[in-house]
Amino acid sequence: MTARAITRTWIAGVAFVAVALIPIPYLAAPRWQVWVVDDSGAPLEGMTIRLVYQNSSAEAEGHEENRTTDDRGYVAFPSGCCCAASHCWVRWISRGSTS
Repeated sequence: MTARAITRTWIAGVAFVAVALIPIPYLAAPRWQVWVVDDSGAPLEGMTIRLVYQNSSAEAEGHEENRTTDDRGYVAFPSGCCCAASHCWVRWISRGSTS
Protein backbone atom coordinates (compact mmCIF):
# COMPACT_ATOMS: atom_id res chain seq x y z
CA MET A 1 0.00 0.00 0.00
CA THR A 2 1.41 3.37 -0.97
CA ALA A 3 1.86 6.29 1.40
CA ARG A 4 -0.86 8.17 -0.47
CA ALA A 5 -3.35 5.31 0.01
CA ILE A 6 -2.51 5.08 3.71
CA THR A 7 -3.07 8.83 4.10
CA ARG A 8 -6.43 8.61 2.33
CA THR A 9 -7.46 5.70 4.53
CA TRP A 10 -6.57 7.65 7.68
CA ILE A 11 -8.42 10.74 6.49
CA ALA A 12 -11.50 8.66 5.67
CA GLY A 13 -11.34 6.96 9.07
CA VAL A 14 -11.02 10.23 10.96
CA ALA A 15 -13.87 11.76 8.95
CA PHE A 16 -16.09 8.76 9.68
CA VAL A 17 -15.42 8.96 13.42
CA ALA A 18 -16.02 12.73 13.45
CA VAL A 19 -19.38 12.35 11.69
CA ALA A 20 -20.38 9.46 13.98
CA LEU A 21 -19.91 11.68 17.04
CA ILE A 22 -22.21 14.48 15.83
CA PRO A 23 -25.32 14.56 18.09
CA ILE A 24 -28.53 13.88 16.19
CA PRO A 25 -31.75 15.36 17.65
CA TYR A 26 -34.80 13.10 17.77
CA LEU A 27 -38.31 13.21 19.21
CA ALA A 28 -38.11 11.27 22.47
CA ALA A 29 -41.76 11.80 23.45
CA PRO A 30 -44.62 13.32 21.48
CA ARG A 31 -46.95 15.95 22.94
CA TRP A 32 -49.54 14.28 25.16
CA GLN A 33 -52.94 15.70 26.11
CA VAL A 34 -54.86 13.88 28.85
CA TRP A 35 -58.37 14.34 30.22
CA VAL A 36 -59.18 12.52 33.46
CA VAL A 37 -62.84 11.82 34.26
CA ASP A 38 -64.75 9.67 36.73
CA ASP A 39 -67.21 6.90 35.80
CA SER A 40 -69.97 9.44 35.15
CA GLY A 41 -67.75 11.52 32.84
CA ALA A 42 -67.20 14.39 35.31
CA PRO A 43 -63.68 15.89 35.17
CA LEU A 44 -61.33 15.13 38.07
CA GLU A 45 -59.34 18.13 39.27
CA GLY A 46 -56.04 17.86 41.14
CA MET A 47 -55.06 14.39 39.91
CA THR A 48 -51.32 13.80 39.47
CA ILE A 49 -50.47 12.34 36.07
CA ARG A 50 -46.97 10.97 35.46
CA LEU A 51 -45.32 10.62 32.07
CA VAL A 52 -42.39 8.18 31.96
CA TYR A 53 -40.32 7.52 28.85
CA GLN A 54 -36.90 6.27 27.82
CA ASN A 55 -35.12 5.43 24.61
CA SER A 56 -33.15 2.46 25.90
CA SER A 57 -31.14 2.34 22.67
CA ALA A 58 -29.62 5.77 23.27
CA GLU A 59 -30.15 6.69 26.94
CA ALA A 60 -28.94 5.12 30.16
CA GLU A 61 -31.69 6.71 32.27
CA GLY A 62 -35.35 7.45 31.71
CA HIS A 63 -37.33 10.65 32.08
CA GLU A 64 -40.25 11.33 34.45
CA GLU A 65 -42.52 14.33 34.53
CA ASN A 66 -45.53 14.97 36.81
CA ARG A 67 -48.40 17.31 36.03
CA THR A 68 -51.65 18.03 37.90
CA THR A 69 -55.05 18.15 36.19
CA ASP A 70 -56.90 21.45 36.10
CA ASP A 71 -60.60 22.08 36.84
CA ARG A 72 -61.49 20.43 33.49
CA GLY A 73 -59.48 17.30 34.32
CA TYR A 74 -57.00 18.32 31.63
CA VAL A 75 -53.23 18.14 31.59
CA ALA A 76 -50.72 18.44 28.73
CA PHE A 77 -47.13 17.29 28.43
CA PRO A 78 -45.00 19.10 25.85
CA SER A 79 -43.01 17.08 23.36
CA GLY A 80 -39.55 16.08 24.49
CA CYS A 81 -36.48 16.07 22.27
CA CYS A 82 -33.13 14.49 22.98
CA CYS A 83 -29.87 14.09 21.15
CA ALA A 84 -27.99 10.92 20.37
CA ALA A 85 -24.74 10.41 18.55
CA SER A 86 -24.43 7.79 15.83
CA HIS A 87 -22.20 5.67 18.07
CA CYS A 88 -25.29 4.94 20.18
CA TRP A 89 -26.86 3.23 17.19
CA VAL A 90 -23.67 1.28 16.52
CA ARG A 91 -23.77 0.04 20.13
CA TRP A 92 -27.44 -0.93 19.73
CA ILE A 93 -26.79 -2.81 16.49
CA SER A 94 -23.78 -4.61 17.97
CA ARG A 95 -25.76 -5.97 20.94
CA GLY A 96 -28.70 -7.06 18.78
CA SER A 97 -31.99 -5.33 18.12
CA THR A 98 -33.96 -7.81 20.26
CA SER A 99 -32.52 -6.61 23.58
